[in-house]
Amino acid sequence: YFALKHRYILIFIGIVSAVLYSVPNYLCRINSTYLNYAENIQIIYCFFAIPAIFVISAIIEKVFWRFIYGKFFSLLNDSTFYIYLIHCLFIGIIDRIMNPIKYMGILDQFVIKFLFVYTFSIGLSIIYTYAKRRLKKHEKG
Repeated sequence: YFALKHRYILIFIGIVSAVLYSVPNYLCRINSTYLNYAENIQIIYCFFAIPAIFVISAIIEKVFWRFIYGKFFSLLNDSTFYIYLIHCLFIGIIDRIMNPIKYMGILDQFVIKFLFVYTFSIGLSIIYTYAKRRLKKHEKG
């Protein structure tokens, strides 16, 4: 209830932390420097992104509840823990790929990271959950 009661504050803090995370990364790439506190900002971003995504998901559920309880969203719901676990791996991968690219706009960088991380995290987690369901059905006979 706390999260839904303070949903706008949590979403705002999530957006602000995303900006605070993106700007130092951008400056590091442009200036070819290393900021000692960049990892701390990433931790703060991740800490506040989770409740922001939770609140956004709750709002989506409230608005689109008729569509959410179908087969796909049931599969997506069962995949959320795996998405949570694996998205950090893809953040690390995309950071390693993008670090040599120095001249990239903040928005470009954010969009590429967002698309890469969430496409692969959600996609692979759904595939894994679907395969796990199929194996359970197969074992039951």
